[in-house]
Amino acid sequence: MNEGRHSTQEYRIQLNKIRNLGIQCIDDPDFSGYGVIVDALFGNGLSGSLKEKAACIVDNINKAHSKGAYVTAVDIPSGISATSGMVLGCAVKADTTVTFGYRKVGQLLYPGAAYCGNLITADIGFAEYKDMPRNKYVYEESDAAKNIIKRKPDSNKGSCGKALIIAGSKQYGGRKLKKLKSEKKDKAETEGELQNENENQNSEKNADISGQLDVSETEKHSSDMEGGEK
Repeated sequence: MNEGRHSTQEYRIQLNKIRNLGIQCIDDPDFSGYGVIVDALFGNGLSGSLKEKAACIVDNINKAHSKGAYVTAVDIPSGISATSGMVLGCAVKADTTVTFGYRKVGQLLYPGAAYCGNLITADIGFAEYKDMPRNKYVYEESDAAKNIIKRKPDSNKGSCGKALIIAGSKQYGGRKLKKLKSEKKDKAETEGELQNENENQNSEKNADISGQLDVSETEKHSSDMEGGEK
């Protein structure tokens, strides 16, 4: 690794720090001998496709990953757009991504989400202010749980609200119809189970009544015979 004529002053400062710490720097990395790789090539400001040398490094990381190396990405996997989740030419496939402050949109949208692996948000002290824009939201399981009515033991299908499906359009109604059919199928299966249960209970009840009648008739017949013998 050398400074190069196009290197920035900041790059040269960081390179000198690494050298002073005695850390080995390599120009043409072969990652086959490493069990853990930390990807810190690019952050969330990446906007264009990776150039040839960067793409080669990403390819070598992914080859090592496919052979068992554990890959952790810093902030976002290199090659993923933080705003759209799109792959900018090629991208690192991470097992874990440690992102800073807040999750990025590109980490929640596909295909970017598939490259992040286990996503961890680390608080590094980002300041919050009153007028901070919050124009994007994530609907999570905990949010859904707040709106689900807890069922009582004696509840029925009408006790817990109704489902509203908003889907499709005038031109594309297939998904909507499929969902409605699914809802009707679930309802029919539930009603069918209840009907079968009621029929079974009625059959058992009728059997008990019939059994009682048979026993009563038998007892009456035996009593008549005993009276006749006397």
